[in-house]
Amino acid sequence: MTRAPRRESSLAMPKPMPVAPPVITPERPSNVFSGSIMAPDHMRRCALLLLFLAACHREQAFRNAPVILISVDTLRSDHLPAYGYRGVETPNLDALRADSMLFERAYSHCPMTLPSHVSILTGLLPTEHEVRNNIGYRFDSARFPTLQQTLREHGYRSGAAVSSYVLRGETGIKNGFDFYDDGIAVAAAGAISEHQRSGFETLKIANSWIEKNASQPFFFFFHIYEPHAPYDPSSAA
Repeated sequence: MTRAPRRESSLAMPKPMPVAPPVITPERPSNVFSGSIMAPDHMRRCALLLLFLAACHREQAFRNAPVILISVDTLRSDHLPAYGYRGVETPNLDALRADSMLFERAYSHCPMTLPSHVSILTGLLPTEHEVRNNIGYRFDSARFPTLQQTLREHGYRSGAAVSSYVLRGETGIKNGFDFYDDGIAVAAAGAISEHQRSGFETLKIANSWIEKNASQPFFFFFHIYEPHAPYDPSSAA
């Protein structure tokens, strides 16, 4: 038995056309994105302009924004829910943390109130700004520029309210502030680190000043001392 010869289809498939590779020369680095794939030059310029305007708008939105520095003396990060601790509840700090940047490796330059806060306001180590203890040192703001002085040069008013006697104005830390409230009654006896006022009293002063200056660029330094309060166990302990 013989098989009939196979008939070729009358529908011949077209042969693929050769495609020239992209021409790359020093004058024309690449034509891979030429034609309809790449936007014309004026479209690219428009896109760059929009990006520039967006950046300017963002910068303008933050220009002259209020700056508020809140310091909670002796507050341990490892006892805050924001850092994984579950022994207390801090809903306000949690809300702030949800809308902020959280630093996990930020350390105090000195385990003492005055030199540590001078470091915060200058960006310098205690060995540089030369305030190394709560007692016996005075900060020289004429030699070391501070945050409040820099902001004043940019049109900001600055205020502060502190809750500890070791941050009293006569230590030099108040220099550069337009307003500095350190009105803390000092008892005749007791350790100097125990002289403090309630954070609620300090908060009232802060709120009052901020309300009066809210219509202009301002910087406020708000310091509370509650975690540093002396621990007085009950007689049952």
